[in-house]
Amino acid sequence: MGLKKQTLFLAAFLLVGSNSSWAAKDWIYGVIQGDTLSEFSKKYLRSDIDWRQVQVLNNISNPDLILPTTKIRVPASWLKEQPSSALVIAVKGDVWLRRSKTEENNEPLARPLNLGDQLQLGDMITTGENSSVAVRFADDSTVSLSQNAELIFDHMSAHEETGMVDSRLRLMKGTAETEVTRQLAGPARFEIHTPSAISAVRGTSFRTTYQQQEDAARVEVLHGGVAVQAKSVTELVEQGFGTKVKKGEAPIKPRELLPAPELARLSEVLTQINHNFRWQGHADSTAYRFQIAEHKSFNTLIWEKVQSGSELFFPELSDGGYFVRLRSIDDIGIEGHSQIKPVTINLTPLPPVPIRYSGQGGVIGNNFELRWTIAPQAARYRLQIAKDAGFKQRVVDKTDLPQAYDGDLRIDQDGDYYWRVASISADGEQGEFSQITPLSITRTHSILQDDWLHDRQKVHLSWPSLTGEAYQVQVAEDPEFKQLLLDRRQNHGQLTLKRYYKPRYLRVASASQQTHGKWGEVHVISPSQSLKYLPGFSWFAMVLAVL
Repeated sequence: MGLKKQTLFLAAFLLVGSNSSWAAKDWIYGVIQGDTLSEFSKKYLRSDIDWRQVQVLNNISNPDLILPTTKIRVPASWLKEQPSSALVIAVKGDVWLRRSKTEENNEPLARPLNLGDQLQLGDMITTGENSSVAVRFADDSTVSLSQNAELIFDHMSAHEETGMVDSRLRLMKGTAETEVTRQLAGPARFEIHTPSAISAVRGTSFRTTYQQQEDAARVEVLHGGVAVQAKSVTELVEQGFGTKVKKGEAPIKPRELLPAPELARLSEVLTQINHNFRWQGHADSTAYRFQIAEHKSFNTLIWEKVQSGSELFFPELSDGGYFVRLRSIDDIGIEGHSQIKPVTINLTPLPPVPIRYSGQGGVIGNNFELRWTIAPQAARYRLQIAKDAGFKQRVVDKTDLPQAYDGDLRIDQDGDYYWRVASISADGEQGEFSQITPLSITRTHSILQDDWLHDRQKVHLSWPSLTGEAYQVQVAEDPEFKQLLLDRRQNHGQLTLKRYYKPRYLRVASASQQTHGKWGEVHVISPSQSLKYLPGFSWFAMVLAVL
């Protein structure tokens, strides 16, 4: 770090300072035309501070005629101060407020914290498992408290006309993520105390964690700078660095935060329950923190998990839009930069799985049948056939179909087409479309050679998948999956089965290297009615059927 940069950073620290130097800080006011010392004192200073004290301190000769270029300096302790409060702007799960006494009966108070509550000096908030809360202060700074945390509001005041705010919090356990408003004028401050250290900041974004088991605090700076003080030693932690402080010890030298992990490519919409999230691990990571929120700000969380591996199964959540956040944790527990990605879940109703028979890649005229599995929660289906894979040139768009389509709308032009199908529930909600399946239509007969009968006795199924994703697949003769016909792990979204003459049942789960997630809903593979009695046909009869 260059001398100039280091000097500026040190100056910023001296502005916010530590608790012991607060009384020695000065506030500087720029005089405007018409200002007088008496009016200045009445507006900004405590009633017990006489304007003559300001005159002597600043060596002002005429208190009623002050040049506009003049700077008036007064100790921060002289300024008017009034109690301030903090507003609860988001709350999720089991969060409690504990107040030492109430105005009504002077008795202690303990109750669930609610959205819109005003927090006062001395209040304590606690969060339970999978719970979180966000609080906004008078200067628009915010603190987000994650699960299993405890925060005490030791001091909250505002210096009236100056606009400066003095906030001091005590984090007894858990993690607090802080966004502090930048204020360039005046000795405003924002401090977070833990049992092992004090973090003094202004104009920054950082995380503070206190772990009771270790009696240690961690501070990770994402933007700006933080002065971390313990045992009369101050470490200046710059953006992109973190430090750790054990109780009774000085802060360690700041170390660089680990880079954000790279999540594997995701589908635009997740239609598989317990989707397996994967990411590229970092050599210096000992664990990873995975978080889910409804808002990109992550002011409250709906789920989080810390684990050592580089993949995990997404929890069961309602359909909708979410954001995921992932970061690495190093060998001493300092957490690195985060990657954030949006995720959309649409499990209800699930898309059916298209069924394609061998030889159906090229069909003759309009004599063809498109089939798909019976999807759970589907009352009807929407089928689209288009000339392009983007489905902008649609030739068929039917929204009230049963499980099959027998070509009642003619497609008179030869060529390559694409089809897809979506489930529609009884209340009219349409789910995501299935995997896109090719369809080729021709007016001429092609000569089928080799083991044509063998090919015609296969059926192909496919579902949306991405390269690198793995699935556990089961096919059974019964919906309880007691009579399994197939049970395997595979790295693609296609399945080829022997031709069947009675219903079969299919279910798929997202898989990791060691196990798999929760099974998806069961799909029914209904047999083709036109070939239901195929075993009774002879070779001669089948050839006649083609000719």
